[in-house]
Amino acid sequence: MIGSLTELSIDAGLLGMTWEQLAWPPDDPESYSRLRDQAQELFARLEIEAELPGTHEQYLEVRAQIGPLIPARLSDERGRILGDTVALPFYFLNGLALRAALHAAFHEAGLELEFVEDCLEDLGLDRELSRVLEREAGFIVLLVEEEEGEGPTVRKGDVIRAGGSFVVRVLEEFARKEKGLGDIQQALGALQDEVRDFREEYRATSQRLETLIAEGDSEIVALLGEVKAALRAEGVDAETAETLTAADPKTFWERVVRWVGGAPARDAAEAALWAALDFVPGGAPVKLGIKIAGAVRKSLKAGAG
Repeated sequence: MIGSLTELSIDAGLLGMTWEQLAWPPDDPESYSRLRDQAQELFARLEIEAELPGTHEQYLEVRAQIGPLIPARLSDERGRILGDTVALPFYFLNGLALRAALHAAFHEAGLELEFVEDCLEDLGLDRELSRVLEREAGFIVLLVEEEEGEGPTVRKGDVIRAGGSFVVRVLEEFARKEKGLGDIQQALGALQDEVRDFREEYRATSQRLETLIAEGDSEIVALLGEVKAALRAEGVDAETAETLTAADPKTFWERVVRWVGGAPARDAAEAALWAALDFVPGGAPVKLGIKIAGAVRKSLKAGAG
């Protein structure tokens, strides 16, 4: 770890998320005003001299001029003797987490995830922690517009919760290493309230898949059989195909969710599994991965009903 998480770091992280959201088309003038007021308050705390305009259209015109003032201020702080070295990467991490989650939901390739990993490394954390963000992005629901010609959309709240859940995980890593939690514990409490339901859904679906496999659910067993057959077609031996699927339901589900979110395969085993999840059986309308995710979620809702 290159430094401690301070109140300035927390404010910088909050500004990262707020600044990213300001670029999104607002739902109404009030939503822009709320974000503008949040950003203005954080500017004051961080001693950034800038005034945001009253409308979103005007904001977009000046965003490119005001935006660089934020990292410039945090870079100055980072360069001071005994200055805050965490605030700058934490600012970028929070904003990039939202952008990466949004692009992943639409399966759009981008460099955001790589930049997130650079921030993690700068913060003294494992780059592999970015897998949490990949997984959370898999729980962002794509909504199909009814109007002809309109593409799919997402709920802004889902994107914020996905990015926020990842940030909570990063904060938890800091809290695990810090002797005095202080501001970290306060920040954790506020963010955990926001992402609790989002995280609980993932835990519930993961546990549901384990139960379905243990109980020999016919639909899940058949789907896993198709995945294993597709893996064998990719040159994977039967024992490894079993290990990648039914033998380790928790890891398999995490990979399915990351695949749904458009995450790239991290190794050869995942590359083979990704190809299997991409497979569309003869006469089927959807990919195997989508069928598995849908079956687990459907079963969970049926059990709760």
